[in-house]
Amino acid sequence: MKKMILFLLSIVCLQTYAQRPGDMTQGVLNELVPFNKKVTQRHGTNYLTPGWNKGKVWVEYQGKIQELDELKLRFDMGNQQLEIKVHNTISNKASVKVLYDQHVTKFEYTDGESQEKVYFERCKNFKTKTPMLGFFRVLYKGDKVSLLVKIASYVQKGNEVKALGIGSANQRVIRKDAYFMTQNGKTFKIKRRKKSILKQFGDKQAQVKSYVKENKLYYKKEKDLIAIFKYYEGL
Repeated sequence: MKKMILFLLSIVCLQTYAQRPGDMTQGVLNELVPFNKKVTQRHGTNYLTPGWNKGKVWVEYQGKIQELDELKLRFDMGNQQLEIKVHNTISNKASVKVLYDQHVTKFEYTDGESQEKVYFERCKNFKTKTPMLGFFRVLYKGDKVSLLVKIASYVQKGNEVKALGIGSANQRVIRKDAYFMTQNGKTFKIKRRKKSILKQFGDKQAQVKSYVKENKLYYKKEKDLIAIFKYYEGL
């Protein structure tokens, strides 16, 4: 375990609150700016869940996949990066290290508020039409189909018109989810609509449609969509 912690501290690409070219957000620095009406504020957060959550990470190390557990984690949606809180036993101080999909193959943690298990795999693990950076949250993983969601965020600029003295320069962090499905070894984007979902189930469409109707499920609801995928998997 000590060897792996040293690995985390020594990776060249690990930079405290590092950014990729073009990133619009920058880790916890967004939350450390004191409120001041005279300057532009950014409302909202890039983090999927508030605070630090206990979990584990699988990293590529010396050509092998190594598992690190008992870590404090949080996921930055805007930069598609995993932040790890590391305690230095020598200085007795904590620091934050950033890991991208270059080294992290997957990670999971328990949401401190809902106690729900949250599981991610890097997009590179899946065969998408074009290569994708970052991570998919795995909602359901079966032998025939899997349901994934790419959770991201972007910064919406303010609507201030200085010449007229109206509007606000304040910015807002907006979350954006895109759903994907894995089938026959390929991963592709899907719309949470009845026709769009049913057509993926081939000759099982009628059965799935009846199941949805009998159980009063909605294709747009994430939990219901997971139930639909599980039902199809069992057919």
